[in-house]
Amino acid sequence: MKKQSFRQIFWKLAILAVLIGIAVYLMKDSLPSIMEQVLQTPLSTVLVLCVLGILYFVMEGASFWVLSRRYNKKFSWLKGALCAFYVNFFRIVTFGSGTVASNMIYLNREDIPPSESIGLVTIHNIFYQIAVVFWAFVGFFTQFNLMQSTFGDYFKYLLLGCAGAFLFISAMLLFALSARFHGLIMKIAHFLFRKEQWQAKLKEVDEMFHTARGETSKLLHDKKTLAALFVIHSLRMVCWYIIPVILFRPENFSQTAVIISLMAMVLAMAGVIPSPAGIGGLEFVYMTFFTVICGSIASATTLLLYRFATYILPLGLSALVMIVSETKVKKANQ
Repeated sequence: MKKQSFRQIFWKLAILAVLIGIAVYLMKDSLPSIMEQVLQTPLSTVLVLCVLGILYFVMEGASFWVLSRRYNKKFSWLKGALCAFYVNFFRIVTFGSGTVASNMIYLNREDIPPSESIGLVTIHNIFYQIAVVFWAFVGFFTQFNLMQSTFGDYFKYLLLGCAGAFLFISAMLLFALSARFHGLIMKIAHFLFRKEQWQAKLKEVDEMFHTARGETSKLLHDKKTLAALFVIHSLRMVCWYIIPVILFRPENFSQTAVIISLMAMVLAMAGVIPSPAGIGGLEFVYMTFFTVICGSIASATTLLLYRFATYILPLGLSALVMIVSETKVKKANQ
């Protein structure tokens, strides 16, 4: 098992190194100009970006709060936000593989048993994907003509990306709602992936969605919670969508709408590209489409600042939350 884990981490690191190497090679002639623009960014702008980056996880905490208080009335919004940062740390350091496990560990410490937290986490992730796809389609259809004229041959990739995101969330919903669809997919998966390591993971996924189906059926009768989750995750995504607006400083509402819409579609497309913890996929899609309307240097500059606000800063805070949380647990167990 240890050898398998090491092999998985090695390949993820290798993929990440290749992606970073390709990015550096493609932008090597522009790096001085890019760094110059980054350093010229006003401190006030950077502070706003930091607030938005943190607010995204605070809003994610609200989702955990809404779902968790159904099992533990003492579960607060603050605990939800700390859960979001705690999980973010393990999502990054394990390249995504430890996301669900860390979520369940934290919730279990808050008196939410694994049998319930599996469904809770699944519902949380489903509503996140729903919000991503919702905003992507709003942006796509409201800016359809302008996107088509602006991107030309690239427009078909926008269309395919949005379609892929829609199919992905549709499959997740069917998997969580339909026992028949769930059973069919698991049979196909067990047939295709016969190695022992994959069989164990498939068993975990099977149990997770089996529990989630029971949780989903309960939620379908709780329309207030459903509405709250949709609003929370929709607002949560806005925190990230407006970061490029602040950085590019559009001259009018039309340009603002295009940037927000494009960012929504970029995140939707990045979500269906397999990459370690989402690293590399976003950068590739972001640079591909924003370069068309803003140029390569401006796009690369804003991408670095975007990643600082949404990745580097939250990782630092997440590490702090993890250390404090684990220290409290160790003291409590002594």
